[in-house]
Amino acid sequence: GINAEYGAGEITSAAVSVSWRQVTSVTVTPSGTLYVGNTITVTCDVLFDTQPAAMEMSVESQYLSVPEDGAGEITDEGEGVYRLVNQYTVDKSNVVRGGSDITCTASNEEGDEVGMTTNKYVFYYDCNSQDIKDKLKWRGDGTNSQRAFVPNEADGSVTATASCSDDNYVQQGPTGNAGTTSTCSRDTGKWSPTHLVTCAEKQKITTAIIEQVYTLSSGATKYCAAEAGASEDGFSPAEIKANLELTDNSVCGANKVVSCLKDSKCETVEGGCSWSEEGGFFLSIRVEVQFPDSDPVYTVEERNSRIELSGALPFYGCSGTQKRSLELKGPIRTIVHFDNGQQLDLGDSYPEEFNDTDDDEHNDDYDDEHDDDYDDSSSDDTTMLLHSDQLGRRYWLCSHGLSSCCSRY
Repeated sequence: GINAEYGAGEITSAAVSVSWRQVTSVTVTPSGTLYVGNTITVTCDVLFDTQPAAMEMSVESQYLSVPEDGAGEITDEGEGVYRLVNQYTVDKSNVVRGGSDITCTASNEEGDEVGMTTNKYVFYYDCNSQDIKDKLKWRGDGTNSQRAFVPNEADGSVTATASCSDDNYVQQGPTGNAGTTSTCSRDTGKWSPTHLVTCAEKQKITTAIIEQVYTLSSGATKYCAAEAGASEDGFSPAEIKANLELTDNSVCGANKVVSCLKDSKCETVEGGCSWSEEGGFFLSIRVEVQFPDSDPVYTVEERNSRIELSGALPFYGCSGTQKRSLELKGPIRTIVHFDNGQQLDLGDSYPEEFNDTDDDEHNDDYDDEHDDDYDDSSSDDTTMLLHSDQLGRRYWLCSHGLSSCCSRY
């Protein structure tokens, strides 16, 4: 009936019995980022009028497995709350899938069922695990190298840094698949790059020979010809050598373009040249420099900085009246040889103004014919440490009798 005075109602029917069944929560601990190898605890609470006949958890078995002691039993927590606790081991990352669901269900004797599904849980690779650390390899013999792993708590990545075991060794330069550092992503569990560079015993570099190659469209004009009187006037082997070794001339002298000569970090040993008519007409100009014992060179970086060139080796025009033939094109190639067996091919990396030609047809012919004879593995990365056994093929200069360094290959 209705009590009009108070506007309230009252139940006048007989008492009824209400059955209430509900999964109230499904929680996963630990609550932070989950990694492969972790053991997680899943707790499911249900509100039931009587103890459920069954409570079950459903997980994706390709990512989670139940340890031997991980399957739980239903416990009565009081006030109609019943609980199931299971433990699982994270076996595999599910980042690609975007995470996995965990579902808890409970049912009575009659088979009436209730359930709840969690939000997706993502399982990441643990880059700080020994298993993943061991997947990072050395590029070569890592006996004299060491590495340190630093985790990044913010994104779960780990960065490995390589170093040498002591000062008697020097770290080699990076390559396409090896670096001085490598980072593992928790999304993939992989290292990038895949290898760390190693350390080699220090080899002091004492001398460098810088060679530049020129080409001529014909042999009408000869340069550096061995026969007396055969060379163009002013371009005999002795004259070119003398021009390269000049130190007080405003135009000529290797000290005008070689960084270590300009900075007094090396001295000229001697200049030289070669002439060849094999497969064309070619002139090689070279200068040898020596690094002082008081300021030795060990590293690739220091080696490369000492032999930086600001232009072509100046060997003509020293007197103001001497000119080179317009046939002489280049330099079309610059190569540096070091006395410890290393070699650096700088390609045609010279300033435009030093290539006095409006017709590159012959230069292109040279490149087409001889590019395969060069080892250009370092042309894109001049910091790479090149050993003589990595070069493999003999230099084109050697086969044409232009280089004084052939015995080093």
